[in-house]
Parts: sequence; C-alpha cells; structure tokens
Amino acid sequence: MTRDRKIYRLAYWFASFVLAGTFLAAAYFKITDPAAFASAVAAYRLVPERLVPAFSFAVTAMETACGIGLAVPKLRAASLWTALALLVLFSGAIGINLIRGAAIPCGCFGHVPNADPLNAMYLMRSLMLALLAAMALTARKKAA
Repeated sequence: MTRDRKIYRLAYWFASFVLAGTFLAAAYFKITDPAAFASAVAAYRLVPERLVPAFSFAVTAMETACGIGLAVPKLRAASLWTALALLVLFSGAIGINLIRGAAIPCGCFGHVPNADPLNAMYLMRSLMLALLAAMALTARKKAA
C-alpha cells in the first residue's frame, strides 16, 4: 500500500469516527429529553405542527443509526452519505432561520440551558461537519 493510500485510509477512518461521535452525542441528548427536542424542532417552523413529534423521532433515529453505522465498516459508506444528507438538511434549516432572524436555540445537542440563539457559528459548524463527511467519502475512494 502506498503512503498516499495509507493517509487517505487514515483520513477516512478518523473523519468517520469524529462524525460517529458527533451523531451519537447529539442523538443521546435528544433521546434523554425528546420533548425538548420536539420543542426545538417546532421553533424552527419548517415542519407542520402535527408532524413535529414524528419528525423529531425520525431525526433522532436517523442520527442514532448513522452514528452506529459510521462505526461499522460495512455500513460506513452508506452512513457517510446519510450523514452528509442530514448535515445539509440541518444547515439549510439553520440558514433559513438565520435569514428569518429567529432567536431560537439550535437544539442540535438537546436542550442546553442559557444556550446562545442561532448564529453564524452554528451554521459554520454544520457546514464544516458536512465538509468532513464529503472529505471522508473522497478519501474512501482514494484509499481503495
């Protein structure tokens, strides 16, 4: 194996585990307080009110599955695509509410007392994680 392939393989592995930890941590806080997360989802005003509980559950389930899948080699590629899709979705939701000027909590890691309202840093964090997922997918191809 060439040195470049080893570096790409390491980058793929590292990015996958960083994303796995992030998704599992986010899911954990949502699982421990589902009502607070549903409230955060409702505050975004992007999902019809009657669908908020189901949507909140689906997001939490997808984050959990994605986090677990990123740690399992046979599921990693599909989980990276799922992570990328979720992060693009989250970035869009944050961006829309920043444009609206909504002073709402992110809800990304559950209910955090005294959390800052949405700001550009939340959007940047989400976009950087999406970039990490995209880089991992690229590294996966080059490591093969």
